[in-house]
Amino acid sequence: MRSAESGEQFVFIETAADTDGQRLVLDMICSPGGGAKGAPIHIHPKQQEQFYIQSGVGEFVLDGRTFYAFPGETVVIPAGAAHTWRNPSLTDDLRFRMVAEPAGSLEYIFEHMCALSQKGKLKADGRVPFLAVARVMQQYPDTIYIAGIPFWMQRVTFKLLAVIARLLGYPIQHSYELAVQENAEKRSAFSTTEMRPVRVSHAFPVTKPGQ
Repeated sequence: MRSAESGEQFVFIETAADTDGQRLVLDMICSPGGGAKGAPIHIHPKQQEQFYIQSGVGEFVLDGRTFYAFPGETVVIPAGAAHTWRNPSLTDDLRFRMVAEPAGSLEYIFEHMCALSQKGKLKADGRVPFLAVARVMQQYPDTIYIAGIPFWMQRVTFKLLAVIARLLGYPIQHSYELAVQENAEKRSAFSTTEMRPVRVSHAFPVTKPGQ
């Protein structure tokens, strides 16, 4: 799955279904300047994340400390730790394997974000529209929260906003495969329309110079 706005590509190695919910394993490719833009400094209350850097350089923020990780190094983000990450390079991809234990609902949140990207509904900087965030947060509690705001306050806020999001037609979950298919059908229809012959008519008579 891909999100053009955040510059992330997700390759699923093991999912919650494969591991009875014990872990989620992804190989990730992050383009220059990309990263966890959709979730700034955030917390996974129950999931520990491990990042195994394969190539490139990763910039991490962990509990207020910024540091860099290089190929062959491993970064461990304990459950409950405030963190984020990005690719600081202007030229090189960042590649790493990410393992989340337990799996929780992270894969569904990643799919939702990438499907929104395919639908053209992500903001240019990779952020997810707030009502879409509220709908997902209310559906998948205890998976991800914004750092710096009490959990209970976020729970109440997201629960109220999720009602508004539901009334406005925001779904709980977008299917990435369906979003890709719909995107391809739109491109195909646009291409077919462009190839139709067009008759050009002039609104005014054409005159020769001097007439």
